[in-house]
Amino acid sequence: MTGEASKVLKIHCPGCGQKLDVSDLPSFHRFPCPSCRVEVIVPRRFGEFMLEELIGSGGMARVYRALHITLDREVAVKVLRAEMHADPACVSQFLEAARRAAAVNHPNVAPIYSSGAEESHPYLVMQYLAGGSLGAQIEQHGASIPLQTCMRYVRDAAKGLDAAFRRGVMHHDVKPANILLDGDGNVKVGDFGLAQALEAGGPSQGPGQARFITPGYASPERILSAEEDVRGDIFSLGVVFYHLVTGRPPWCGSGFADVMKVRASGPPPAPAELRAGVPASVSALILRMMEEAPDKRPVDYSEIIADLNRFLKTPVTAIGSRVGGAVSGASTRRVLVTRQGGNGAVRRRGSRRRTSRGVFLLNLGLASGVLVAAAALILGVRRQAPWYTRHVKPLLGRLSSDKPPRQEARGPRSSPENAAGETAARPGRASAPATRDSPPPSQQTAETPPPPTGVLPNGGKTAGADGRSLSADSPASGGGEPTVDISSRPQPEDLDFARVRTALARHLARQSPEARRMEEERLEILKGCRPYLVQLMKYLPYEASETGIELRDGRRLKGSVPLCNDNGIAVKGPGADGLRQVGWGELSFRQIVEFFSYYIKIRLGRELTKVPGNGDADPRKGAARDCFRLALLCDWYGKTTMARHWAARAVELAPGLAPRVRRYIPTRVR
Repeated sequence: MTGEASKVLKIHCPGCGQKLDVSDLPSFHRFPCPSCRVEVIVPRRFGEFMLEELIGSGGMARVYRALHITLDREVAVKVLRAEMHADPACVSQFLEAARRAAAVNHPNVAPIYSSGAEESHPYLVMQYLAGGSLGAQIEQHGASIPLQTCMRYVRDAAKGLDAAFRRGVMHHDVKPANILLDGDGNVKVGDFGLAQALEAGGPSQGPGQARFITPGYASPERILSAEEDVRGDIFSLGVVFYHLVTGRPPWCGSGFADVMKVRASGPPPAPAELRAGVPASVSALILRMMEEAPDKRPVDYSEIIADLNRFLKTPVTAIGSRVGGAVSGASTRRVLVTRQGGNGAVRRRGSRRRTSRGVFLLNLGLASGVLVAAAALILGVRRQAPWYTRHVKPLLGRLSSDKPPRQEARGPRSSPENAAGETAARPGRASAPATRDSPPPSQQTAETPPPPTGVLPNGGKTAGADGRSLSADSPASGGGEPTVDISSRPQPEDLDFARVRTALARHLARQSPEARRMEEERLEILKGCRPYLVQLMKYLPYEASETGIELRDGRRLKGSVPLCNDNGIAVKGPGADGLRQVGWGELSFRQIVEFFSYYIKIRLGRELTKVPGNGDADPRKGAARDCFRLALLCDWYGKTTMARHWAARAVELAPGLAPRVRRYIPTRVR
């Protein structure tokens, strides 16, 4: 689209809310707000949509993040390029493909809401997916995407492709850019049949020269004849699987001819050869999906989905031995041969039955051993056997009498100055009562001085009398709070706790009822930390310090942060025209802390007293609440020293917060 806004267009600055007249500026022009300097993008009115930002551009269409004005809903609008809609047949095919794809209703298919034409520009409207594409995931993470996540992505994409195929809709252009993710990381396949439709509507071209073929992902039959069945999409999905697992496509080249030359040189190396830890069975499935001959590939998606479901239920280290018995390249090839024949399927089922019998006999033997041991123990107790009276009974007596010593009400009259800066008690006054962070006075010797106030050794844990590691919330440490097992706390790098729901459920299931309630209360606060930080950064852009913005890999970026959203931040370097997009997961934890610290300082300077939803007119109270949020976040991520610092700062700013801080932060605060 090349036209300019022809009517008066006024928008509100996303930073300060000031109304701006942008009628004379071209669409999607970026400029700093004259009041708050936040970068503003000029939108474009397009029928009943306000196109707010160009988020994708390809050979056939451009994609915009847009607002449906009537429904007040964020959507993605795909608009056909001008050179494409000059051909009426091409437009007709484009809209027909959109209508067919809209008939597919499945959780793993990106829904299409509507289609039409505006100002002679054909378009379709689909769900806006904030998670981006698998292509963006690969570009950002390379081969570091967990194998289980790769398998889940491909399995869910296969489910969406299978649902469409059952409705008579094929994709014909499966590639990472067309497999999308919503805000929760759920897979949605998009652009069904659009490339094929545009080819059918465009001018005829020779084999291998179709304009909308992606040579690195298209099946051999599609490149040679532009004709393929469902096994062609399976081939392309196998290439996507390969790319996800290894972080690189199987064939690389700068253009169509280069890629085809590499493809003609032979098959690519197995994924297991390029990435350590890839089980041979997973590698074999990928290579089978990418077989040159269609009849050697899986006949439909059901087999792929079943295999991936089985892999996902099996620990990665056991996949190679439990599924098909493949542990090497040679045995993998044999598995492929047997799986294609009927006899191979019978042998596979027989192997499964033999495995089940072995597991049953092993369990039976273990159960029998336990029963025999229990019977011997009961008999020894009843008859007071010599081995029982000599060994077991004295041990039980020691265990029952070995109770922890009672803590003294008062400590020694004086104590040395500790590392936290607490001074010795004055003469004539008793020292402070023992806390859950320090051992009883009877155990404090010159060799084992009391730990500093608020300092928990072992990264937030303290050792019990029996040498076991206890949580900082443990009653054994003197606090009376429920014991919390902090070893299983999931710590998402991007602070998105919704993304780790399964791990959180496992963590909570390990806790006692009291501890579970405590952790759930903590999580209610932690889940809002990132949205709250986004709100602050939208209200007042972050100005980076001289040291720059620290990334997780140790690099630093110079510049300010004029824009941010749930996906990440945009860093504008000094003197640079463009913006560097940085995901939340790319930032170091220290940088997240620095963000919070920056806005705490600004709030105390009374510049953030009217943040929407903050509810604190007193800047000290608002800053104290921010310190408490930050202390809780640091504690969850095992940053004990930081947690202690910000907890103490919260109580210093608002003494009334002390009971709440002491309840949630397992460190003593003066």
